[in-house]
Amino acid sequence: MIGIYVRLSVDDEDSNSIENQISEGKKYARLNDFDDSEVKIYNEGVGIKGSTPIEKRPALKDLMVDVKSGLINIIWTRKQSRLSRKLRMFNNILEELIEYDVKLYMGDRGLLDLKSPMTKMMLQIMAAFDEYGPNQQSFETKKSLMNNAEAGKVWGVIPYGYSSNEMYPIIVKSEAKVVRRIFNEFLDGKSPYAIANGLNKDNIPTKYNKYTDKHALKISNKYTKEVKEVPRNSIRWAEKTIVGILQNSWYAGTRIYGGKEISIEPIIDEFLFEKVQTAKKLRGGKRTSTPKYNYLLKGLIRCGKCGRNYYGRRRPDKSDNYYLCSGTRKARTKCGNKGINIPALESFLIKYLFKQKGLLDILEKIEANNEVLNDVENEIKSIENEINTTSSRIKKYAKLLGDELIDDELVLTEYTNSQKKLKNLNVILSKLNNQKKSITNSTALRNYEGQLSKVKHKTDFKTYQTAVNSIIENIIIYSRDNGSFRLHIYFKGLYEVLMVTTRQPYDIWNLVLKLKYNAKGELIEEMAYAFPIELYPSDIFEFK
Repeated sequence: MIGIYVRLSVDDEDSNSIENQISEGKKYARLNDFDDSEVKIYNEGVGIKGSTPIEKRPALKDLMVDVKSGLINIIWTRKQSRLSRKLRMFNNILEELIEYDVKLYMGDRGLLDLKSPMTKMMLQIMAAFDEYGPNQQSFETKKSLMNNAEAGKVWGVIPYGYSSNEMYPIIVKSEAKVVRRIFNEFLDGKSPYAIANGLNKDNIPTKYNKYTDKHALKISNKYTKEVKEVPRNSIRWAEKTIVGILQNSWYAGTRIYGGKEISIEPIIDEFLFEKVQTAKKLRGGKRTSTPKYNYLLKGLIRCGKCGRNYYGRRRPDKSDNYYLCSGTRKARTKCGNKGINIPALESFLIKYLFKQKGLLDILEKIEANNEVLNDVENEIKSIENEINTTSSRIKKYAKLLGDELIDDELVLTEYTNSQKKLKNLNVILSKLNNQKKSITNSTALRNYEGQLSKVKHKTDFKTYQTAVNSIIENIIIYSRDNGSFRLHIYFKGLYEVLMVTTRQPYDIWNLVLKLKYNAKGELIEEMAYAFPIELYPSDIFEFK
């Protein structure tokens, strides 16, 4: 199968459009006897730079996954820079293409022999030049920006309270009044949270409220790195925004750019600014006595209803002792998903993973698949041999047809049938390679056994936290009105997902279903369980 990778930077010419790239890639595929079912488009879209890491380029990431699975055996791209403008990143891609014997076709250079040392050297040299161009441009841009900053000019996102006229900052009187209110209320004893609530209650617009719905603000999940868009005119005052204003020296007349201090027209006097900084430090000192709690599953739990992270909340009197959806922090973002008891959830996972060693059942079955793996590998070799034979036969028939034997119906029929057979063989080979990948994820067993060994000798919080984070990818929680919960537990290195149910008082945890996915995330197996795990008082862990 051929993979067509396309990408368009914001500064590319119209002739490089996504549509044109795809059209050229498909034309190449047709000329080389690939039909539509053997072509897969990897469209990165518009605005992704060639220097962007592969982790933030979903199309390129998917392409490399398919390369490793054996699905793709040739890649088409218009130019080398479409793949990457970073030498190290391009070299990593190049090494993987060589390792998995994948061909590379560039629209401006043709089909490349990646095993040739000369070709490899030339590609690496060109990658260095591709990286040099943006780096030099970045250097010149930074130099120009510093010159502008020293001249008192501003650009980009300007702090609340300021606007610009011909790149020079001017104070917005209505917003400056709000800035002074924020600083004075903080000195009067109000917290940033209380100040934000007061501004929202008084319907004071934020800096984003002047934008229309079509202007979206991108917000990234700090754990999953998933990005979602929020209409800017829906943004309200938040505690974090107030803290940012209180510590921004712009308002006292000092702008910091590139490590240099640059004077700017102030909104408040320096005396007020310094008083606020002193007050912040004093209040911060008071908070250091607040008890600090350890949360075993920090960063691992997601809300099944709204997708937000769950966070831990405890109080010394245990009136709060729950993992909660972060949407509950604000009335307007509450989704209704309930919190789950911290000691109960953590104790269940400790008992299942480390006392009963429940995951071993899944992993040892994977390890026992060695015979299956041998069968799959033998079948792959057989299919590869058949593909080579069929390909040779097609070339032979093509030569005969080219020698003016086009009227020979027998040869023409054999040629057509062989082409169909080759197509089917490649599909079968792709499926077998995916199956092989699914079987060989047994490295998770070695990891799990290693963590079991560590926990066996130590039972402190840090050891358990390291072990849990090495084993669990994430946990999705769904709550019901009757007080019950459903959890989907995803494990690292595995395509199995465990579904667990429980309800208050959390004494019974039922393993009700195991779902198995393939490398592409498609459900391939569903197995029902009826396996309860009981939590006794002696099982309860509570980390301080």
